[in-house]
Amino acid sequence: MRRLLPACVLLSSLAACASPRVDVIQVGPWFQPRHWKQVEVFASKNETRKPWGAIAVMHGERIRGRDERAFERYKKKARRLAADIGADAIIVSPEPVNDTASPGSHREGATGLVVLTGVAFKYAENVSTGTRRGP
Repeated sequence: MRRLLPACVLLSSLAACASPRVDVIQVGPWFQPRHWKQVEVFASKNETRKPWGAIAVMHGERIRGRDERAFERYKKKARRLAADIGADAIIVSPEPVNDTASPGSHREGATGLVVLTGVAFKYAENVSTGTRRGP
């Protein structure tokens, strides 16, 4: 029993530090990778200032809605993944998770959980047929 407790503490601390999982779904051509700090981050499409085209949709795992640090980790992970596919920028936002199986959960965000949703995109001015990367 004495050996089990330290192992449980170690496992729970490793789980807390686990890398956030963000799924990337290709919806357009991918391009040459770039440094992740070159990828701009927007909270809505109204913040963008030039014409663009989507190259991927992003979706993260559920996190507590009030956990801003966890959401910032997800945004950083999404930014790095967007850089890997050559995106110029991403639009990311927290999307409330609804639990439709529970009574009274028809209210938006009734679970208190959110997921990261986003779009990685390339500015139209930066697209040429010579810069595309194969799958």
